[in-house]
Amino acid sequence: PLNGEWTDVHVHSSPGPTAVHKMRISHDDSMLFSVGEDGCVYVSEVKDKDGRIGGAKRDKEALPWAEEVLVTKSDLEEKTNHMLELRAKVDDLQDKNDYQLRIKELNHQEKLKEVTERFTAELEASKRNYELLLQNKNDSELEFEEKLRQLESRHEQTLQG
Repeated sequence: PLNGEWTDVHVHSSPGPTAVHKMRISHDDSMLFSVGEDGCVYVSEVKDKDGRIGGAKRDKEALPWAEEVLVTKSDLEEKTNHMLELRAKVDDLQDKNDYQLRIKELNHQEKLKEVTERFTAELEASKRNYELLLQNKNDSELEFEEKLRQLESRHEQTLQG
């Protein structure tokens, strides 16, 4: 562990508190590795104030290995650009899908309107036909009632005379 004095060294080009992404000390406390947001790795020797390089660990367990994989800035930029391209493709496909869904919905609404209009027209035609049939039935009933009365009166006349 560091106690007392230290020296500030500015090695990463990214400004602000997020310039350094990770720092690790080697297993023997002799090297300090610093990885920045700018994609650079800075390696420095760790010395005490007498100039001795940190040697074996002092009463500490070994530090765990970092789980991160270091990549070059160009690889990182390439992956970032590829991700942006893929996001743009996803957005484009989503827009196309939304457009096609809207077109299908409009077509379905148009077909539904046509079917509704046809059904309404058929219903109106059926109502008119029903009204006509009902009127014909009533007319036929009146006609047959009249004929029945005439026949009954003729029958009575035939019986009486």
